[in-house]
Amino acid sequence: MLNDQDIIDDELEIKIPTRAKLITLVWLLLSFIIFPIIANYFFKINLQTVSIGEFGAYLSGVFSVLAFYGFIEAYLIQSQELRLQRFELKESIKAQKGSEQALKEQSEALKSQLKISEEQFNLYLLEAKAKIPVFTLLKIHTFKVEFLHKENLISNEIDLLEESIDLLPFRRESYKLTEIIISIEVNNTGGGGRLVGVKGLMEVDSDYYMQSTSFDVMSSSMTDAYDNYLIKFKYQVNSMGLDVFSSSAIFKAFIMDFIESIKFETNFRGNERPYKQNYKICRSSLLDLLLQHNNTQTSNFTEIDNKYLLLFGYEIEIFD
Repeated sequence: MLNDQDIIDDELEIKIPTRAKLITLVWLLLSFIIFPIIANYFFKINLQTVSIGEFGAYLSGVFSVLAFYGFIEAYLIQSQELRLQRFELKESIKAQKGSEQALKEQSEALKSQLKISEEQFNLYLLEAKAKIPVFTLLKIHTFKVEFLHKENLISNEIDLLEESIDLLPFRRESYKLTEIIISIEVNNTGGGGRLVGVKGLMEVDSDYYMQSTSFDVMSSSMTDAYDNYLIKFKYQVNSMGLDVFSSSAIFKAFIMDFIESIKFETNFRGNERPYKQNYKICRSSLLDLLLQHNNTQTSNFTEIDNKYLLLFGYEIEIFD
């Protein structure tokens, strides 16, 4: 079996055509055998009397013919090789065009496949997104505060959704806040499943507050898929550095800051996998629109009915 070096050596070897060998042999036979016999027999030329100069001239003539023939033979060989090269070049161009066409078709096929894959991936994303639970705030059900008279230790309670803040007894250092209870109704507009747990994430000082969070299903359905939930937040106040009963403005400012600091984590059991999401209560864009500018200061809330503010002035959104 030939290796690469044998193939290279075979290609580099000088090959003389058989035709050239045969013509050269015939010409030498004619020049050194036939022509001398004819010269001696017909022209009575005695070869023994031929001088060295005449013999050299004869040899020069003989090999001049061979040299001229060699030139012609080389020209014919090169012409043939050039024709073969042109033919191979044409075939190579044809093959290249065919290869370009094949590559173009392959490229179009890959583009079509990529488009199909992209559409399938987008469809998968839409399907996956549709399975994720998305909770929205429907309304605040309860917003109660409990406070204690410091001297007679009588406990009082007021529902800020039903009664005005102005009914509170604002007397400096006479009352202290003891408990805040908030309940909100949320609706799942996303994927099916059920809420299995809620955890409060409000960043409060444990020296001031003790917080607990729970939820109830607001549905009479007996299936595993529920949409509405009532989430309850209860904060027991041990002590506070701020006297919120100094004035109604201070109390209102405290309430607004407090409600916008509420954060919680939902543990949702979907039909295919569980989801954990963090939500926070924030002021709705509708409220800012009502106040006609953003980043509203707390003092501007005095222009809005407290019940309307708590019921419809807030929403919840996901945060990381």
